[in-house]
Amino acid sequence: MKLRYYTEKEIATLNSNMFVNSIKYKRTIEYDVVFKLWCIMMRLKFPELTGKQIFERAGFDTSILHDNLPYRRIGEWLKNYRRFGINYFLPELEPYHS
Repeated sequence: MKLRYYTEKEIATLNSNMFVNSIKYKRTIEYDVVFKLWCIMMRLKFPELTGKQIFERAGFDTSILHDNLPYRRIGEWLKNYRRFGINYFLPELEPYHS
């Protein structure tokens, strides 16, 4: 499997988006929690939209992303949302206990 590394110009473009927290190792995008929840709500409210269209509405330049990336990310977030609920994305709401 071939890894996709982002160039410095692509990293600058991605970092300019308000929903990107950071780019790790020039290949992993860390998204804001608000964006993840917004994507889930967009998928549930507007099922006719594709993952790429949802990312474009959020201001992402999807030409630098892999074609399946938005689809896979939203699918993963939606699966976790349905399984664990909102607490999966906002763990600081729950008190810590062991």
